[in-house]
Amino acid sequence: MGPALDENTLAALRELADEDDPGFLTDLIDTYLQDSASSLAKLGEALAADGVDRDQTRRLAHTLKGASQNIGAIQMAARCLDLEKTAPSAAPAELREMLARAEEAFAVTRESLGRELARAS
Repeated sequence: MGPALDENTLAALRELADEDDPGFLTDLIDTYLQDSASSLAKLGEALAADGVDRDQTRRLAHTLKGASQNIGAIQMAARCLDLEKTAPSAAPAELREMLARAEEAFAVTRESLGRELARAS
């Protein structure tokens, strides 16, 4: 796997934070991490063993993909795109495996964004 974060996106966000609000980037990262963890939990519920809510899976993956793109979390965005595209037709076991890959990407993203938070402090 390549880098978890797109450096160009982060550089643009850093520049915006420097100009307007020094706490902007910290707040943005904190919000992204909290919202993403919540969305991943909801995806887990949508893909529960006793039923798959394909529409909810697609919507959540789409929302999480967009948030990830906005903050430069490229691995996470890619995993969410995969999940979004296959949600309508993939087998439940395949969707659960894709969710596991998204959760792994989120762990790497969270670690990388943690370093960015330390740098911003």
